Amino acid sequence: MRARLSGNEENSPPWKRRGPRWFDHPPNRSAVKLTEPPRLRPLRLLRDILSSAPAFLSVMLIIMLASASCGYRLAGAKTNNGAGRTIAVPTFANRTTAYRVEQRVSDSVRREFVRRTQFKVVPAESGDVVVSGEVVDYVASPILFNEQGRASSYNISIGLKVVVTDTQSCAVLFQHDHWIFREVFELGQNSAEFVPEDSAAVDRLARRFASSLVASLLHRTP
Repeated sequence: MRARLSGNEENSPPWKRRGPRWFDHPPNRSAVKLTEPPRLRPLRLLRDILSSAPAFLSVMLIIMLASASCGYRLAGAKTNNGAGRTIAVPTFANRTTAYRVEQRVSDSVRREFVRRTQFKVVPAESGDVVVSGEVVDYVASPILFNEQGRASSYNISIGLKVVVTDTQSCAVLFQHDHWIFREVFELGQNSAEFVPEDSAAVDRLARRFASSLVASLLHRTP
């Protein structure tokens, strides 16, 4: 319905006619939505977090249990000198051409664990702890020569890779990717060998490696 105009307004041009003023129709304040002050928003956020605390704690518990899975749970636990546990030392793999060097190394490691720890050494890979290793390098280099120009002393170098794993927790207790041991020995005067593989020198290297491995495992920092 059009509003009725007064006499003066009815004869005046359209642009001079007075329209409805805001105070003629005051706004309905009950329909106005109040805006939340910015200073109260952090409090509302904190209230929402606290109200959902049980769900939040459940999520945190699941994350903690997942972090304690294979490879993390007992990574810093002490071996306790092997009391009440078994250890397996499978024969090391031989990546070199040296004859039976892996047998000597593996046997020395087994004997050292029997001699210095309370582990029960088992033959298979079913132990609580497993020692896996490889002979990755074997080098025999002459260092001294006799009057005939033949080598009289050799330097033997053996490189080994070893990993000690706790099979119950999957934690790596000790690892060395390239452990090098050296030994110097003199070639017998009547020996006809030019490139020796001296069994006594290899045995000494194997014993040194086994002693170092057991000491590193027992005295490692948790």
